[in-house]
Amino acid sequence: MTKEALEASWEVFYPDGPLWHGTRVAAIESIASQGILAGQRSHVYLAAGPDSHVGKRSSVDFLIEVSPARLNDVGIGIFLAPNGVVLARRVPAEAIRGLRPTSRAGRQGEHHALGLLGLVPDSQGAGSE
Repeated sequence: MTKEALEASWEVFYPDGPLWHGTRVAAIESIASQGILAGQRSHVYLAAGPDSHVGKRSSVDFLIEVSPARLNDVGIGIFLAPNGVVLARRVPAEAIRGLRPTSRAGRQGEHHALGLLGLVPDSQGAGSE
């Protein structure tokens, strides 16, 4: 099935707030240069809230905050699959607007990750626009 056919079977999603993606410290350099790519999957998995099951794997060091408006600005659609997962074909680095460490490794690498992503830390540990 093509990506277009998959997307046609999903609901177009217009979130009210930011979206979230869980990742590891080791992926931050690649994400900073290429954005979040689907890899072996057809789409990037996102979540509508930081407390979602997305990113709850034990290997997640950061929750990356994604701006739906920025995805829209570059023509990337956001979809809701029947199983409740939020999906996008990719997330360009310019759509990343914050970062939350979720592990010891994440806390230790937070300053470096924020710098790579071009984000300025705020008092809550997330980036700002």
